[in-house]
Amino acid sequence: MKPFTDQFALTVIAPIEEVQAQELKETLAAIQQKIETNPILPFKQIPGIHFARFVLLDAYTDASGSVIPAQLAYSSNFDGSLSEHLHQITSPPVLMGFHRVFSGCVGFDHAAPPARAVEKFILKYQQKIHTYYRGHRGMSVSQIKDENAVRNVIQAYLDVTPLKGESTSQLKQQIEAHVAQQMPNWKPPETVKLTTYSLRQVALFAGLALLVLIGISFYLSAWLGASILLFFAGSALYLRHLEKTAQPLADGGKNFDKIQELSTNEDKIIQNQLTHLVPLQAGVFRRTVQQIALWALNTLARYTYNQGRLGDIGTIHFARWLLIDGGRRLLFFSNFDGSWENYLGDFVDRSATGLTLAWSNTQEFPRTKWLVTEGATDEELFKTWTRNYQLPTQVWYSGYRDLTVKNILRNRAIALGLYQPMTDAQTAEWLNLL
Repeated sequence: MKPFTDQFALTVIAPIEEVQAQELKETLAAIQQKIETNPILPFKQIPGIHFARFVLLDAYTDASGSVIPAQLAYSSNFDGSLSEHLHQITSPPVLMGFHRVFSGCVGFDHAAPPARAVEKFILKYQQKIHTYYRGHRGMSVSQIKDENAVRNVIQAYLDVTPLKGESTSQLKQQIEAHVAQQMPNWKPPETVKLTTYSLRQVALFAGLALLVLIGISFYLSAWLGASILLFFAGSALYLRHLEKTAQPLADGGKNFDKIQELSTNEDKIIQNQLTHLVPLQAGVFRRTVQQIALWALNTLARYTYNQGRLGDIGTIHFARWLLIDGGRRLLFFSNFDGSWENYLGDFVDRSATGLTLAWSNTQEFPRTKWLVTEGATDEELFKTWTRNYQLPTQVWYSGYRDLTVKNILRNRAIALGLYQPMTDAQTAEWLNLL
């Protein structure tokens, strides 16, 4: 039996040395050209990496006139602990590739031994991830690949083996014997049950917690209770005022040159990536509400949407939101199946409420109501807004480029069923997965 392996995320963002900017850009282009086998940084040689990317963030001047310098962002989704991941990327054959890339940034210790310099740099510029979603939680890269190999072995067997009137249980036994013969060292995974609460349960708990808070405050002091009620009422009214006066993206705001640039790097494989960076609306209130929204979404991602679907969307491998630059901008990374158009369409059709909550405090987002309604339901404006703040991803790696979330979860169901006693109905259902 194989143990539960959780997947974690790393994000590193560091300012770029201006004199190194062009060389860094050329290095990233060379890595992307042969993403799995390039001699600089062959990601395929790193055990346990699901996805990884490098992104160049251009210099930016915020509304107050403060300049944020050009930065390099690195992100990865990996198996095991951060210390294990750091050991992997500070070892040959990828160490000097990371050293070469990160040495183009401010604060890199050129005098230190290479492994120490890379590790020190990562720990110095590591970012807090505010919301993290995993589409196939608990499944390592090696398990995903092994279970796909198992399915391929079964499919190959069925393709060349004529059926002779066997019962479903007999056919399953034949398949199991063939898998044992072809893959003698493979063992089925453990059945892992994650703690899951429905959206209704979470909402009920939150409502009860709020009532308890108000009740305790009135018990302690009528003035305290009244003050808390006034605070919530005032905050709600102020929020609606901000929402009504927010300036959404103007009609006709499409940047066709940028759309062309972004689309040329999409649809190369059955998976795609999205990098999105947008400033928050001004003010402490908006920043505070955004932090609360991301906390709520992270809680839902961990305890409600942990069965392969984010809302009703089943095509996302990993996604993360993080506030960067002192909380002034919201960065989003996603690894998903299918086209950009279908992905955004799924967001609008199946998860507009959560999507609106995630971005309702950002600049030029379609106008919202009570943080979670309207907003992303304006599909055309939402898609235009997304493109306007989407960034090119200079380097993007997938550890299993031919597999969708649906493939991975189906393969897991097949693997879990092998060598397990089943009723005839259960066996027929299992065979239908093949």
